[in-house]
Amino acid sequence: MLLLLLGVALFFNQKRSPTTETSPAATSTSADPAPRAQATNGASTNAAPKVAHKQAYSLRGSVYTPPGDAAQVIERLRPLAESGDGRAALEIFVKLQDCFRAQGSVTDTDVKIYERIGVSAQALAATQQKTLSECASAQSAMEDRGKWLEMAAASGDEHAQLLYSGNPGFVLGNATEMIRDPDKIKKYKEVARGYLTNLASKGNIDALMALAGEYQGGVLYPKDPVRAYAYYRAIELAKPGAISKQLMDYQAKEVPYGRLSEAEALAKRIYGNCCAN
Repeated sequence: MLLLLLGVALFFNQKRSPTTETSPAATSTSADPAPRAQATNGASTNAAPKVAHKQAYSLRGSVYTPPGDAAQVIERLRPLAESGDGRAALEIFVKLQDCFRAQGSVTDTDVKIYERIGVSAQALAATQQKTLSECASAQSAMEDRGKWLEMAAASGDEHAQLLYSGNPGFVLGNATEMIRDPDKIKKYKEVARGYLTNLASKGNIDALMALAGEYQGGVLYPKDPVRAYAYYRAIELAKPGAISKQLMDYQAKEVPYGRLSEAEALAKRIYGNCCAN
């Protein structure tokens, strides 16, 4: 259980932050419901065979950190990852991301969160120390942890694609590093959009939720309240109860006056394309 403490349950236990970067505040409201995913600059969204899901599905659940010394984990998994095993590449990333996180301080907020799930402050501290000990052998490798996530996502691993698309900092670095390379940001956005739209077209609820958040927050796409509402509504159609009434009421209020019927129609098209049996 403690593997998730400083580890990378990641995307599945975090909310996307829509303020990590900004996009131009312009959009078209008449575009097709979910743009087709495209391979971009070598990162193919079709590297793995598509699965024909007949209904909406979710990938929620933890991607567990491989136990043991970090350098030994990398040595064991590297040949598999470099031969195209996306899950091996993802596990290397998860291990290194765990190492990176363990270097940070544990806040009072962190302690309270884990106490709510039955993990004491002492257990949390012990886990952090154990992780730091395991990671001492891989300090330099942490700098390149993003490449393993990119490799895993490009191989077709859906968990990796969701993590990649929802966490630009894993690939692009901090804000200063992002500013230095605007072309890298552009490439990242194109690839991330491709992953999300490809997953959404197969009925992946996590990707549909991410797209709703993107149109609401304006990170990968410009803000568009009509599309944000439509994606949330499509999720509700595909998986009743997944979206709260409060959230849908809020999204409805955000839709410009007179355009709610347009948003409803778009939601039905998204649902029909991704999730209807």
